[in-house]
Amino acid sequence: MDKAARAIVPRALRYLTPYLLPFTFVILCVLVISGIGVVPPLLIRHIIDKALPAKDLSLLYALVAAMVSLAIVGGLVGVLQSYLNNIVSQRIMFDMRNELYAHLQELSLRFFTTNRTGEIMSRLTSDVAGIQNTVTDSLLSIFSNTFTVAITLIVMFALDWQLALLSISLLPLFIIPTRLVGRRRRQLRRETQQARADLNSHMEETLNISGFLLMKVFHREREEAARFRSNSGKLMGLEIRQGVLGRWFFMLMGLFSTAGPALIYWWGGRQVINDQMTIGTIVAFVAYLGRLYGPVGSLASIYVDVQAAL
Repeated sequence: MDKAARAIVPRALRYLTPYLLPFTFVILCVLVISGIGVVPPLLIRHIIDKALPAKDLSLLYALVAAMVSLAIVGGLVGVLQSYLNNIVSQRIMFDMRNELYAHLQELSLRFFTTNRTGEIMSRLTSDVAGIQNTVTDSLLSIFSNTFTVAITLIVMFALDWQLALLSISLLPLFIIPTRLVGRRRRQLRRETQQARADLNSHMEETLNISGFLLMKVFHREREEAARFRSNSGKLMGLEIRQGVLGRWFFMLMGLFSTAGPALIYWWGGRQVINDQMTIGTIVAFVAYLGRLYGPVGSLASIYVDVQAAL
């Protein structure tokens, strides 16, 4: 992170200070959800390795009931987390918009003559939302994903250290593409934001009463329509490029996500055949791979969102 970024980050985080208490509850909810998430694969393991071979219906019913109960509890905690996080996020946006608007009122007339109204409006809307996402969502994502990866790795090594090491060996396949694609997404996002500001400025110039009258007086309808079409086409092209880039990224992630379970089934299958591992352990490991690779990929891409917001 460069010197300018290091100066901006504390300024952005100070907007979170008045809401530390509700944000702390949000983090607690995230920790609870992450902790609950590691339990179902263990329950599945017990169903496959113990309840089914022993034909123990009472144990089977208890394990299934535990899975359903955990899902309900996790869902309720997730609703509470979303509610609290939305409150914090919207209050931060409220504070930032008010502060920015008050600041704009104190600026000189020269500022408004040298800056387009549409671009200023874009600062008050899109840019504020982007900073808010970084202050709350990105920070929350760091806590959530880090804790999820940590607790998942602990459980995986407790089950079988060899399979755990095999799973970790694939992590670079997720991190490297994420960083490469992330840099390109950051550039496209910046270009898209500028194109959206240009479009907003053009609409503000031609659709207010004075601009509309000037357009009619000088018969510039066709020229302004062509200009609008050009700006809109540029924005459309950038949005399409972002969408296509995202699809390529998800395709790569899908390929790597398939390679992980394949290695687990290959190595773990040999262990099962040699009576050195249970089938339930393999199934649990495959379930844990999603809880490992997904958060790692998210952590690798968070810096992109932060840099874009800066």
